[in-house]
Amino acid sequence: MVPSTVAEVTEQRPDRTDGRLGSAPVEDALLDPPVGLPPEIRRRLWLAGTDGGIRRIRLGLVALAVLGVLSFVAVGANRPADPRLGPVTPRQPPAGFSETGFRVTDPGGQKTEGCAVAAAAEAQWQEGYMVKTSLPGYPGMIFAFPSPRDGAFFNKNVPIALDIAWFGADGAFVDSATMAPCLNSESCPLFAPKAPYQTALEVPAGRLAPLGAVAGSRLDLTGDCPGG
Repeated sequence: MVPSTVAEVTEQRPDRTDGRLGSAPVEDALLDPPVGLPPEIRRRLWLAGTDGGIRRIRLGLVALAVLGVLSFVAVGANRPADPRLGPVTPRQPPAGFSETGFRVTDPGGQKTEGCAVAAAAEAQWQEGYMVKTSLPGYPGMIFAFPSPRDGAFFNKNVPIALDIAWFGADGAFVDSATMAPCLNSESCPLFAPKAPYQTALEVPAGRLAPLGAVAGSRLDLTGDCPGG
């Protein structure tokens, strides 16, 4: 018969002594739960004190220890193979390019400062955004020329659409255009501003306005980038 109450369990349990002849039964907090506890709690306390209960407790402790070791190993496995401290470089210009600080002042006088990839030599002007989908750490690329010019731009071998804004020798906004991608084509459209310019700012399409590079704005080159 399976006992259904704590009273039945207690009645079927033999008395225990402390091992001395004629001594009184020994009280145990587990095998002799305090009177007055709810029946279910007394039953669980008594079961915990049996050999089977003790084995279950030991197995539970072993399982917890194993889980702790496995968790430690799993966390360690997610760490870098060779962790080390070192400087963090948030930006790195493409090979062959440098960078320049800039400031855009919108028509309302609001200033936006940043750091852009600088194209300041013939090879850089020719390459520009070719085969690039982004410039990590930079909002775009600034083409700086030694004197005013009126040459056109195109988007050959550029996989993304670009917005371009041209600025005069005094930094004043001249014109802007959106250049669609043009891959491996000898007939890519040309884009030229309505007046001579000395600098040009290229950014992924849709990102001129957030910089304030719109009609009535001006662009100034500020030299070295902060933290560069």
